[in-house]
Amino acid sequence: MPASPTPTRPLSASIRPYTVSWPPPDLEPSNSGSPPWGDLEHAHGSADDVPGLLRELADGTGEWDEVLDELFGDDLLHQGDCYEATAPALPFLTELIVADTVPARQHRDLYLWLMVAGGRRNDNLVPFADLALDEEEPLQPGAWTEEVFRTVGDQVPVLLDRWDAEPPGIRFVLAVLAAQHPGHGVRAADRIAALVAELDGTRQGAYLRLAVELVHGRDAQALALASEIIDWADHLEPKWLEAPGVPDGIMAAHVLAEGALRTIE
Repeated sequence: MPASPTPTRPLSASIRPYTVSWPPPDLEPSNSGSPPWGDLEHAHGSADDVPGLLRELADGTGEWDEVLDELFGDDLLHQGDCYEATAPALPFLTELIVADTVPARQHRDLYLWLMVAGGRRNDNLVPFADLALDEEEPLQPGAWTEEVFRTVGDQVPVLLDRWDAEPPGIRFVLAVLAAQHPGHGVRAADRIAALVAELDGTRQGAYLRLAVELVHGRDAQALALASEIIDWADHLEPKWLEAPGVPDGIMAAHVLAEGALRTIE
């Protein structure tokens, strides 16, 4: 978890819209559509090792779990922080999903890392809102988390096109992603509602009901459902729903992401 919501380096205005395509040779820095990895940084310095790790995922030449853990758990999302190289790496996960060259279990891992990455912004804002108020500092997300959030949102339309091709477990993750980005996610509202009917009476069904309200932009109703969930979900914090200065939709979306992740793990 991040120690503080205060950025350690300036936030850039936007992320370059890199052109990403498979197969992996497009990861080479010499390719005009590839990020300049050697000029970017992750938790341990230069990101020039990121293309090799992404290529291992694509080629299946390494141990899947170990490569993902090194790439995201250690380099790009180390201790919950985001880095300069985090956002540019995320579209390659989408391309790997779309290429359909890995099993469903591995699709699930890729979707989950996208969900975790996209949740960093709200995880900076909601739990640390009281701290910012006490210290009379402006509430702001950690370094690079806004870029990461937007980049994940850019992937949502492409991923939602895969709804029918994915099994129910992955559709649940897709619904959570859609709810974090309602501008894109509203197109899946009817499908999420149908999934709610299938999972009625379950914990996942409760989270999906919250997702439906968020994709429709009904933030007050979403916050009320989030409050109901916190009453029975012991691992969620009631204070998340009282974060000063944080919009209702962000508080409810944070409850959704954190709670849904626990139902998947």
